[in-house]
Amino acid sequence: MARSKPLYGSVAVAVELGISLRQLYYWVEVLHAVRPENHQHGMRVFRRFTTHDMTRLRAIKRFIERGYTLRAAIRFVNGRSGR
Repeated sequence: MARSKPLYGSVAVAVELGISLRQLYYWVEVLHAVRPENHQHGMRVFRRFTTHDMTRLRAIKRFIERGYTLRAAIRFVNGRSGR
């Protein structure tokens, strides 16, 4: 059965964004920038990011490159200016 949407692994996402895996995991686990899908294979669980997750993460990265803090970038992407 073919998947209707592409999914990306953590390494591919980190490379695409130009950040470390540690940074990506911080964004996901601590700040909840996106909520990737979890796929279990045996005893291991793998994060899989959707195209929508990738779009949001790229937007966050662009805000950071413009000088915003990580938390502010996430707020802007979530549609909240924090005011």
